[in-house]
Formats: sequence, C-alpha cells, structure tokens
Amino acid sequence: MNQELLQKFFRNQCNSAEIKQVYHWFTTSEGKKYFEEQTEKDIARYSDSDNLLLTPDVSSDEILTRIKQSRRKTVGHNTTRHSGWKIKLAVVAIICMSMITAAIIYQTNSLDETNPAEIVYRTISTGDEQHRIITLSDGSQIRLNSNSKIRVPETFLPDKRHIQLNGEAWFKIAPDPQKPFSVQVDQATIHVLGTEFNVKMDEGAGNIQIAVSEGTVAFESRNGSLNEGIRTTLSRNNFALYYPASDEIIIENAPVINYLSWIDGKLFFDNEPLWQVSRTLERLYNISLTSAEQELNQLTLSADLSRSDLHDLLSIISQTLNIDYVMDRSAKKISWTSKQ
Repeated sequence: MNQELLQKFFRNQCNSAEIKQVYHWFTTSEGKKYFEEQTEKDIARYSDSDNLLLTPDVSSDEILTRIKQSRRKTVGHNTTRHSGWKIKLAVVAIICMSMITAAIIYQTNSLDETNPAEIVYRTISTGDEQHRIITLSDGSQIRLNSNSKIRVPETFLPDKRHIQLNGEAWFKIAPDPQKPFSVQVDQATIHVLGTEFNVKMDEGAGNIQIAVSEGTVAFESRNGSLNEGIRTTLSRNNFALYYPASDEIIIENAPVINYLSWIDGKLFFDNEPLWQVSRTLERLYNISLTSAEQELNQLTLSADLSRSDLHDLLSIISQTLNIDYVMDRSAKKISWTSKQ
C-alpha cells in the first residue's frame, strides 16, 4: 500500500475512491497486520510524550485532555500499567475516529443523485468588447466572447467535467475518456471527449449554434414538453442550429472558420456562392439577407475580409461582385440587387 495514501487517509484527505481502496486493503492480511503494528508503534511513541495527537486533522482535543489529566492523577499509583492502558485505548479511539470520519465521507460521496454532494461554482463573465481566455484545471481552454459568462465548478467531480454557458465561447478540450466533458446551454447539452468547437446562445434569434472545427461532439436536447428530445453527433466542419422553442435542429456540412471570426476578426470565403455567404452573415449579424433576383445567388465570392461594421462589409462584397444592396431602416432586412 502506498504510504502517502495511508497518510492522506488518516488525515481525512482522501476522496471516495481512495477511501474505498484503503478500506479494501485493511481487510487483507497485510492490512490487518499493518494496523496492529501501527497501533503498537503509536502507543509506544505517545506513552512518554505530551503530544498525543495522532494527526492534527483529527478532532480529539477533549479525549487527549482527559488522558493527560488522568495521567497526572495516577502518578505514583501503578502509573505504568494504568496510563499505558488508557493511552492504548486513546490511540485506538483516535485511529477509529479517523476511520469513522473517512467512512462518513465515503458514504456521503457514494449517495445517488437524489442527494448529491454540494458543488461550489464560480462564474466568469465578460463585458462589452471584452474577451477572456480561461484555462481549466484539466488543461482545457475556453475563450469567452463579449457579454458572455460560464459557470464552472471549483473542482470537477471524479467521473465528469460539466460547465454551463450563457453567450458564446470557443472550447479546446483536453481529452480524458474516463472523465467526459459537457457544456450545458439553456435546454441543450454538448458532450465531448476531446475536440475544438464553438457554441453560441443567440437569444435574439432564439437559437443555439454549434460549430465543430476539430473532433466530434454529441448533442442532446432536453425539451420539457418532449420526453425524447434530440440526440445527434456533430463532427468536423458540421454547423448546427438548434431551436429550443420547437426542439428542432438543422445541421449543415460547411467550413466553420467564419463562425470563429469573433476571435481573430477575419472572414474567409473561398469560391462560395452568394446564398451561402448571405447565410453566414445572417447568423453572424442576426439579420435577414436575401436576393431580389434568383440568379444573384449563384455568384461566387473569394475574399479574405475583416469582420467589421456590417455596412462596410456589405459595401466590399457588393463592389467585388458588382452588385448593390438595399437595407430597411431597422437594418435587419437586407436585399441584394443588380446594379442600376
């Protein structure tokens, strides 16, 4: 048995899995022999010492105070026999207290989900025009977009890593098959073992957007009115739009680089038809972008642009394709038109 683990056990510093491991070892012949020998060593060590604490983390001050008082009263009256007997009981009692405390910890951590251990969370948020890069304890990286927040436990549970997101964030998750990672966004959960992906909760458009740049994620919805919900898998260059109100999901297979443009401020189009360019801009800027003439949709665009003001971006595209656009006063509905 690892000595460091035994020391952690008697200091009540083990988690439930480690406690179970130590308990199992104590049932073996080696464990029983160790416990007996350790008890005798502690009795011999503490019999002539004023410091009777087996471990500073055990709450045994009252017991030890009484033992010391008993020793002083019995000086000169069979001191060796009586105080040795009391010290032996005290040491065994203290060891048992450690084991009982560990048992309570183990039983508490072993309860089912109807009585889970309390988890301490911390919230990390961003303001206007602010990005934050967070590195989690497992090495995973999160880049938080402006006006977003994540809720992260101070310590991950032994069997899973789970966080909550409101807003938009890019994730690069450290792989750990024994401890899967999940992101909860409103009524949806994204499960992942190791990958890179972007998640956006767009309250204005009433949807959740998932763009996978590397690896694979599993998507799961939990709509209150629909027991089954949605379960599907998204892989590299999959873009998904989930609508919680109707519990519907749309999945497209297309380059997702532009859905990460909030990170580097770049938009890249490689010989893409105008209808696909328009769809990308609709999602990035939460607008409606259509073509007044059907043939305009087949125009192709190749450009490396900066994600700037929408008016500037539309002007550059229209000049490149030699077309025009019309925008309503709310700037929410835009239509491509031919040059007059």
